[in-house]
Amino acid sequence: VSWEDGSVRWALFDLQVDLTPSGAVDLALEYGPDVADAPPAKGIEISADGEGVQLDAGLLRIGISRADYAFPARIEVQEDGAYRPVTGFGGALPAIALRDADGKDYTVSGAVDDVAVEEAGPLRAVVRVDAAHRSADGDTLFRSILRLTAYHNKPFVRVQHTFENDHTGDLYSVVRSLTLGANVEPGRLESVLIGEGEAAPGAGTVSLRQPLDDAYTLRQGDATLREGEHAPNWLAASGPAGAVAVAMRDFWEDYPKGWQVGPSGIEIGICPDVSDVSYPQGGVEEVRSFFYLQGGQYKFKRGMSRTHDMLFAFGPEPEDAAQPVRPFSEPPLIRVEPDLFVRTGVLSDYAMRSDATGQYDGWVEEALAIYERDRVDTRAYGMLNYGDWYGERRSNWGDMEYDTPYGFLLEYLRGGSTRHYDLGWQAAWHLVDVDTCHYHEDPNKAGRQYLHSLGHVGGYYPDNYLPGAISQESMSWTHTWVEGLFLYALLTGEQRLWEVASRTMEILAGADLNDYDFTNCRDCGWPLRHLIGAYQATGRRLFLNGARIIVERVLERQRPTGGWERLMVPGHCFHVPPRHMGNAGFMVGILTAALKRYHEETGDQAVGDAIVAAAHYLIRDMWEDAEGAFHYTSCPGSGVSPSLNAQVLEGLAYAWRVSRDEGLRRIVLAAWDACLETALSTTPPYGKDVSMRLRSMPFILQDVISAREAGD
Repeated sequence: VSWEDGSVRWALFDLQVDLTPSGAVDLALEYGPDVADAPPAKGIEISADGEGVQLDAGLLRIGISRADYAFPARIEVQEDGAYRPVTGFGGALPAIALRDADGKDYTVSGAVDDVAVEEAGPLRAVVRVDAAHRSADGDTLFRSILRLTAYHNKPFVRVQHTFENDHTGDLYSVVRSLTLGANVEPGRLESVLIGEGEAAPGAGTVSLRQPLDDAYTLRQGDATLREGEHAPNWLAASGPAGAVAVAMRDFWEDYPKGWQVGPSGIEIGICPDVSDVSYPQGGVEEVRSFFYLQGGQYKFKRGMSRTHDMLFAFGPEPEDAAQPVRPFSEPPLIRVEPDLFVRTGVLSDYAMRSDATGQYDGWVEEALAIYERDRVDTRAYGMLNYGDWYGERRSNWGDMEYDTPYGFLLEYLRGGSTRHYDLGWQAAWHLVDVDTCHYHEDPNKAGRQYLHSLGHVGGYYPDNYLPGAISQESMSWTHTWVEGLFLYALLTGEQRLWEVASRTMEILAGADLNDYDFTNCRDCGWPLRHLIGAYQATGRRLFLNGARIIVERVLERQRPTGGWERLMVPGHCFHVPPRHMGNAGFMVGILTAALKRYHEETGDQAVGDAIVAAAHYLIRDMWEDAEGAFHYTSCPGSGVSPSLNAQVLEGLAYAWRVSRDEGLRRIVLAAWDACLETALSTTPPYGKDVSMRLRSMPFILQDVISAREAGD
């Protein structure tokens, strides 16, 4: 991604670093005209044509055929100067097998729709496979996208499998099972290592199933070998020719999940058969956790998807093959200098962790503990739930309101723990897979995000099913979140995050801006924020031009008072008609924060002036000095709460930055102190409160620190 002058704004680097468990190493990047690139003597060699892709990665040779696909690929391992086949050469297991509710089978076994090289570097290469699941009579149900990542001279590959419900003829598709089949050479596995237990497939098929978040069973034939709460996320199977280990990130957290190992291969239960499991019915527990598992079958709404991240590793013995499992399951992270993103201007100014941020940092750690405790208390696990938070208006899944991935990743970048990164990562994948509609009977809705609702996507239950429930599907740009997706994609190179976020924003920047006009501050503010975030991430002027359309309408409608007054609706004004003219403070805050990002990118003086005028309007109309907080709206009968300050302060603090107005400085400091001293919500949804503050407070804090220094 480049700046306007063509210089580098974002660049993705591949590197290989050997680390001990929990180890660390310092890295330095050298760049400039005098620095010579030093590629490996022989990197990954790639050959691609209409028949498929061949990779020579050194220790592994990988073949992916378009006419005869095998999962995860036809892989050969180098030993003593020769290659031996390990997966994909013959065998009875189909690459992908889906069985619907009526027992009809759809498979990927043979030809696939497309095989393409997505990335081709000397150290890392990514091949994408697209395939429809087909029945014997030619019908199709669901699609699979597989991404195989090979690494130079490493004895493992990463495999990401995404299933998508592309069947738009019905609101739901009901599935009994979905499995991936890896046929392992030489066709006779002699032992299986799962965690601390070992079994011999020759004595009967070894199977493990995790049907719930707190129960798994390991069996051989009809005999139970072991039961427990959380299953190991890996297994290693071996035979005369060596061993293969398979691992899946977030295995039990994404239940239902399963493994099955027979003499000739390994079956991975993305959706294992759970028809014999009685999932709780009725009440909050069903609606929250088991809405898609009723009757022991999987009920997927049209456009739903889910990605599972796996590792295939090879070695002479099971213990050797399993060595990469831990770093795959808990991957090491690169932490750049915390101020790099601000110093280079790729992100807005935010406050890094330092002695000056101690009080806020303590609040963040409290928020992290509350968020994680809430996940356990609400059992926020399961294939369609993991990564999200529950309890919006008591009954809805949050669908990442206020951009949970962005908030947690931002905290990691400013010096927080790797746990912040992980929580944001889990949230990002849920957002891109479940909360985004990938297919719809109305093509204009495909690519948009759902807002907080029952079952994340609505449609599972009738209206008024639970108090506060949003039962039917609803999509809105005021409940769309892309900044976290783009930022994770930039930092990791994850193509799915990038392509889905880009598709969403192309919809907004396209027909949705035709005949655009101002409606209210929130309905303009969030789309403007999304467009500027997309422009900052991609450098595409399409998004900046779209933002300019919104800004022009916003400036046209700003009144001489500095506000965007309107006759307030019930809920914003608590008086009988005639209701007050005015606005909701949080809506003005959303808009001014978005205008701030636009002003940072363009330097448009009119926009800077508009932000300052809006800040003075907010203070005159809603500020209560004695409370150190704003009214909820312009209505004098609306409540006053310092917890709302986080939604108002980013634009207000920026107004002080560009104007240096002493009155603004005083109120920014008072409002910040009051907000920070206000405890997190003591009632659900905790995720909403945490996300709302994490996404804005680091930016506010940077101006607060400057404002304090200006008064010294």
